[in-house]
Amino acid sequence: MKYIGIDVHKRISTVCVINENNKTESELHNIETSANGFDAVTAEYRPDQCRIMIENSTRSHFVYRHFKEKGYDIVAVHPADFPDIGKAKVKNGRIDARKLAELMKDINEDRRKVKISHLSSDENMRRKALCRVCAECVIIKSENIQRIWEYLSLHDIQIPKSYKNIDSKRSIGFLKKENDPALTIMVNTVELMMTQIECAEAEMERLFADDEDVKLLMTMKGVAIRTAATMVTAIDGIERFESPEKLVSFFGLDPTTDESAGKRKKGRISKSGDPLVRYGLGNVVNVHVMFSPKSEISKFYRRMVKRMPHLKAATAAARKIVCAMWAMLTCREPFRMHPSEKGEGQAAET
Repeated sequence: MKYIGIDVHKRISTVCVINENNKTESELHNIETSANGFDAVTAEYRPDQCRIMIENSTRSHFVYRHFKEKGYDIVAVHPADFPDIGKAKVKNGRIDARKLAELMKDINEDRRKVKISHLSSDENMRRKALCRVCAECVIIKSENIQRIWEYLSLHDIQIPKSYKNIDSKRSIGFLKKENDPALTIMVNTVELMMTQIECAEAEMERLFADDEDVKLLMTMKGVAIRTAATMVTAIDGIERFESPEKLVSFFGLDPTTDESAGKRKKGRISKSGDPLVRYGLGNVVNVHVMFSPKSEISKFYRRMVKRMPHLKAATAAARKIVCAMWAMLTCREPFRMHPSEKGEGQAAET
C-alpha cells in the first residue's frame, strides 16, 4: 500500500508518496492543480494501490471530487485539527505533503486519531455560500445601525419619536436629509444590506421550497427561512451525527473541560464550529423565548437566567434548541413545545 499526501494550492500542488516502510517513493513538485496535472498521480498509482490525504482548503473540493470520481480512497483534514501542519514553524509544500502522507499511513495502521473533514457536494456548497453571504449582510447591517445610533447621540441629532427603527423607510429618508457625509454613508450601507438580504431570502425561498428538512425546522418558533437554510446546509445530512451531543459539538457549543490535580471543571464553549451558525442560534433563542414563552426551552432559559448572566443562559438554551433540531430531523417530526406532547416517533426537546 502506498500513502499519498498532496499539499494543494490554487494553481500548483506538491505530491509526496511513501511506502509501508515510511520511505519516500516519489515526489512531484509544482504540478498544476487540475485534472491534467493530477494525471501524473493516477497514471502511476491505481485506486487499489494507495490512499490519499489532502488539506481542507478552497481548492481541495475540486481535488477531492476529481480523485473520488476515479475510485480513489481520499480524505481531507483541516489544518486547525492537525497541528503538525497548522502550527508548524517551518512550512513549505514538500514538508506539508510529506506530513500528510505520514498521517495517512498512521491512520491506516490505527496508530493515530484525527478529525476527518467533511467535504460537501457542489450544490450544497453553493447553497451554503448564499446563506453565509446573507448572514454576513445581516451582521454588517446590525453593526452600522449601532454606529448610527452612536453617531446621532454624539452629534445630538434627534429623529422623531414616532420613527422606531433606524432601518425604516421614514428614518432612512430623514437621516439622508441631514446631508452629513459620514451619516449618509452609514445609512446607505444599511439600505444596501437590506436590499441584499431581501434578494438572498427570496432566492432561499426558491432553492429550499421543496426541502423537507427546512420545512421541519421552520415549525420551531424563531426559525425563519434564513436560519433554517443555514442550519440545513451546515448539517449537510443529519445521518452524519449519531447523537444530539455530536451535533452540539459540531456547532462548537460543547463546553471545554479542564482536568488538573484530580479535579475536573467545565469551561467556556469550544467555538469549534461555524461562528455564523452560533450567531443565528443566538437570534433564535431571543425570538423563541419572546414569542413562545410556554415552551420547555423558554422555561429552561428563564430558570437559567436567574442563576447566570444572559449570555450563558442563552448559550445553554441554544444547546437545547440544537438537540431539538437533531430530534426533529432524525424522527422526521415537527417541533413540539412540551415533551408530554410527544407520541411514538415524534420529536420534542431533548
